Amino acid sequence: MLTKVRLENFKLHASTSIEVAPITVFIGPNNSGKSSVFQAALALRQAASDGSRGGTSLFQSHGDFLPQNAPYLFSEKQLIDIGGFDDVIRAGHKEMSLGITGRIEIPNKHIARGDIHAHFECRLRANRLEHHAGNLDCHMGQVSWRWVGATQEKVADSNLRIKELPIMFDAVDDFRMLHVQKIDWPSKPLAQHETTDIHELARFIAESPTSLMQTIHPVFPLRGLEVSGYPLPDYPPKSLDRMVLADRTLALLARLAYDRDLEEKLANWMEGLIGVRIRIKLIPPKRVTMLCSRTGGLFADSLFSNEGTGTNQLPFILAPIGLTPTGETILLCEPEAHLHPKAQTELLSHILTLFEKEQRQFLIETHSEHVLHSVLHSIATGRLSNDVVAIYYFERSNGIAEARRLEIDGKGRVPGGLPGFFDHSLQELSDYLEALKHN
Repeated sequence: MLTKVRLENFKLHASTSIEVAPITVFIGPNNSGKSSVFQAALALRQAASDGSRGGTSLFQSHGDFLPQNAPYLFSEKQLIDIGGFDDVIRAGHKEMSLGITGRIEIPNKHIARGDIHAHFECRLRANRLEHHAGNLDCHMGQVSWRWVGATQEKVADSNLRIKELPIMFDAVDDFRMLHVQKIDWPSKPLAQHETTDIHELARFIAESPTSLMQTIHPVFPLRGLEVSGYPLPDYPPKSLDRMVLADRTLALLARLAYDRDLEEKLANWMEGLIGVRIRIKLIPPKRVTMLCSRTGGLFADSLFSNEGTGTNQLPFILAPIGLTPTGETILLCEPEAHLHPKAQTELLSHILTLFEKEQRQFLIETHSEHVLHSVLHSIATGRLSNDVVAIYYFERSNGIAEARRLEIDGKGRVPGGLPGFFDHSLQELSDYLEALKHN
């Protein structure tokens, strides 16, 4: 779960720091820098995924990710393509810095429990990693590190102990950032399972920066089934985090075809939200389609691709949420797209229910008054406390993105009002009533 994101000289952002709450909402005009926060986080995740080959570049071209003999246009490592370094560095500058802070749960309960609190920042110049530094904290101790490529400075300091065994770490020259240098084993031999567990936990701690980035899951703004059937791959995809719509749609249908539990969960969610139940159908020789039926309807199953654009949005929002593990982060772009206001409100209520039950973190970028009101109304009714919600208002001033956190009181009110929200609607309503009075 993220707690902070920092951007410096990335696109419109000169220096922006976002304190991330469990429910964080971004509002503001178009082209004010909201999407850039998501893009920076996904670019870091993409670079970390590619770290296995010693990658030190943050921005890659399409050709670097084209898979061989696969049904998808791009490999699972390709999450985002926003151009080269020169396309995203802020005008007049040569270096950018990106930083992330958050916590991840220790998976090996045999040895340790609790969370690892991770913070790291990296600096890039000419699309090359020039510097990274950070620290990890948990109940077993601390690790801090610093790597500077230009001077070949490499420092890692650790007082971390697993089962009282000191663990030393090394800083590395790519986006993986750390690896285990040494474990001071005792003179007395350990049981094989103890040695394996200690190795596994030490490796997990070293990979915590990468693991934190891997907990970020996008729900992209372009969504929908566009044709009646899709080719069925030989295996289910690991995730639905696919950059382009064609790959995302294919991955969604393939995952549902191989994962009937997810299909059932998605069918139940959609039936509860809009009264439409979906099911997957296999088409010989090797294709897959999605059918749907209306609750209590008299009609037979019909092609889901023939449903309205708004209905088509929901599987692409709900399925990735259903696949996201507890405690991880979902970047949700414009959940209101093509949805009726009532459906927007019900979707947000469903999302808040999932947050309450399963503690997933949501960062939501929206232009919808209904989405924002749903969050504030949940505070007003006591469903959420105001300390689990953050609202940031973005605006562009003299070519620079400014992000301002709005104060929310215990009744879901924002002192001073919501910039750009409701006031325009109220003015239109006033003008309309005035016109009626004269007529």
